[in-house]
Amino acid sequence: MHAFNSFCSGLFHKTSYSSLSLVDENSDEDVANEVGNMGLDLPDPSDCFNERIQQASRRKRWKLNYQEASIYLEEGQNNDKFNTHPQSHEALPAYEVAHNRWFYSLDLLAAIFVMLLAACERPAVPYMQLPVGVHGSLELLCLLILSLDLGIRVKWLGWRTYIGHRRTLVKTLMVLLMLTESIVVLVRQENHFRVTRALRPFFLMHTHYCKGVRSYPDVMMPSYHKSRFYALFFIVYLSLELYFLMNLLLAVVYDSFSNLEKSKVKSLFFHKHEGCMHAFRLLVTQENRHQMNVKHFIGMMEYFQPNRTRREYYLMFKSLNSSKSGTLSNEEFFRVYDVVRLKWKLKSEADLWSSDFPQPFRSLFKGLHCFATWKYFDYFIYTVIAGNFLWILIETISISTSSTMMKKYNFASSWISITFVCIYCVEAVIKMLGRGPKDYFTSGWDVFDFLVTAVSVVGVFGEIFENSFYYVIVLRPFRLLRLFKVKRRYRDVLGTLFLLFSKLISLSICIITVYYFFAIIGMELFLNVKLKNCCVNTSVESYYRDSDSGNTGFYYLNNFDNIFISGVTLFELTVVNNWYIIMEGYAHAYSEWVRVYFMLFYIVMMVVMNIVVAFVLESFMFRINYRRQMHLDTIDDDGVYKEEVALSENEMHMVNVLSCPLTGDFIAAGETGQYVFKGESQRSREDFSLRMYRDEVEEWGKQLREARQDTINSIELRRFRQRPNAGTSLEDISSIGRGSVISSTSRQACPSSPAPFCNSSLMPGGLSVRADPIMLQSPSSDSSRSEVLGSDGDQGSGQASDVSYS
Repeated sequence: MHAFNSFCSGLFHKTSYSSLSLVDENSDEDVANEVGNMGLDLPDPSDCFNERIQQASRRKRWKLNYQEASIYLEEGQNNDKFNTHPQSHEALPAYEVAHNRWFYSLDLLAAIFVMLLAACERPAVPYMQLPVGVHGSLELLCLLILSLDLGIRVKWLGWRTYIGHRRTLVKTLMVLLMLTESIVVLVRQENHFRVTRALRPFFLMHTHYCKGVRSYPDVMMPSYHKSRFYALFFIVYLSLELYFLMNLLLAVVYDSFSNLEKSKVKSLFFHKHEGCMHAFRLLVTQENRHQMNVKHFIGMMEYFQPNRTRREYYLMFKSLNSSKSGTLSNEEFFRVYDVVRLKWKLKSEADLWSSDFPQPFRSLFKGLHCFATWKYFDYFIYTVIAGNFLWILIETISISTSSTMMKKYNFASSWISITFVCIYCVEAVIKMLGRGPKDYFTSGWDVFDFLVTAVSVVGVFGEIFENSFYYVIVLRPFRLLRLFKVKRRYRDVLGTLFLLFSKLISLSICIITVYYFFAIIGMELFLNVKLKNCCVNTSVESYYRDSDSGNTGFYYLNNFDNIFISGVTLFELTVVNNWYIIMEGYAHAYSEWVRVYFMLFYIVMMVVMNIVVAFVLESFMFRINYRRQMHLDTIDDDGVYKEEVALSENEMHMVNVLSCPLTGDFIAAGETGQYVFKGESQRSREDFSLRMYRDEVEEWGKQLREARQDTINSIELRRFRQRPNAGTSLEDISSIGRGSVISSTSRQACPSSPAPFCNSSLMPGGLSVRADPIMLQSPSSDSSRSEVLGSDGDQGSGQASDVSYS
């Protein structure tokens, strides 16, 4: 007992001197409805005899509940499985380290560096080769850093969950294998056949962040020379394979990709709701299990969104509280992922960036703002763009028809072209000063206009230096990119490109992974294969002849001498640049079995590139369908999610003074707000999908509510199930002697007794158990205990029962 009181005292002192919180810690602490996994190993506060220590212990448990609830929300947001949720307070430090941004960066750098070692190992890139001991030691260091993540996962997940996670288990086996190989290389001081290096891209994928038929005539023409009818075979074959089967494959991949995107949105929808439900049950109290108050909401937000102010947390809460009750229900809490991304600011009278400027600058900038947002100003710019297009077309025709050489053409005399560029510069300055630099450079189309204008200015200055920089004329067509602004519908094309930039990085990593895998295998197989002047007396002999007299040779340069040259060779195979010539060369110089390698690579890349095309098509069609379904001119018109919340004087005082207790009574009282705050955030692809599939989303919500109701009904059935001796009274039990057995005579003597009791037997020692219907049905002061016991099956009902001895 002394040790326990010492722990409680230490907990009190530790909590009392903790960092300042946005939640008032001096207020009376209510009792949490449920203790999370983090607080299970802490003593019960009711066992502490000192009242202050009890309050400190409750605060400690609430903080752990806040942190665990924020972890549930993060798992729902990141689509992480809930079986990897930390199960104890001891696992929390390892979980925090594993989900730290710096640790993510270290893991990413180690994965990239271990891949780049292929440029320094045999066969190495010229001037980049390292001794075996150096690159072996560097590989060993990277593998140890990658294995650090595995050790932390063991501490956080436990061995059972760790072994059950297949991707982590595969990474463990790969790390052990590569560690063994690197140690062998260091001991022998010599490289050996190491095809396992092709598996290194798996580490990159495991990190947190990650056809043309040009050879057709060459194949057909020899046969066509023998007989004209042979052309019929190639026509039928290409019509079926190239234009039918390949497009059919693309259609199948596109359909599968579209269905996968929709199923992913549905899965994430349910996963986020499940995360919200897990967090909600940790943030409600025993006094009110169905409503969350503002104090516990803000306490959780300090961990989920730590870099926000108390006022922003309260604005989020009030935005969620659509019922104006001052407390959040479970349904209202489901929208928490939408409001946490909002950036709040006080809504001023004009919302101008220059509203705080002194006169006369305020009026000047206000006039510029009106002029920059004037629709006829945009019409004027569109007319200028169209005129610029016609002038470039005329000037290009003039250059192409004249006999003047490009180097001697007088570009400086194109004063009309300079005028167009000056108009673009004036437009950029007006919009930047009228709307503000922040608003200007956060708009994708404005940034695009600015970059095009900057390139145009560089091109004009380059044209002045006609002798040295005449080639800057290639920058002039960039001005025509502004033609996308003439018709808003054309923006879907370029808008899709902007939208794809972030996701194309993932696709690029996927393609690089495939290239790396096959490049490593190619280097190990074809390291010493010499293709120069090979394939004598074959159909591809001329392609490998070392001669400067023709342009058909030089195919011997497509080799696997190092990782970068291998990448170029594989790229040529990808674009079908006479790929059969490369394959025939290696088949003749090495072995006929190498055809398996090249055909396998071709098939894999055919599927991967179709996935890329399907991805682009799906993104473009999504924008078109969304615009049509939402009746918008462009998807950009609906790209910002906005919320407005008004705060009263009392609410402003509460959120600005940390000593004021947090309450939702001002919301329930319906006080008029004098201070209006506006929250904005850019809609993500998920947001657009939920709006576009709103009918399906309503059906998903209905399924979720039905599933919850079925769970509640099953719990209620288990609570109120009928016991065999449920109808037996205390008098009937007391009339039976201890240890006696009901005989047939006693059964006949009590015909009025319920059949279940008469057909039952006593427990050993004459103990009879009867479920208390009052405990399970009436909402008494100890209703939380009855609810918990009723949901634990037979054991729960047995605990909430009357026990009698006769």
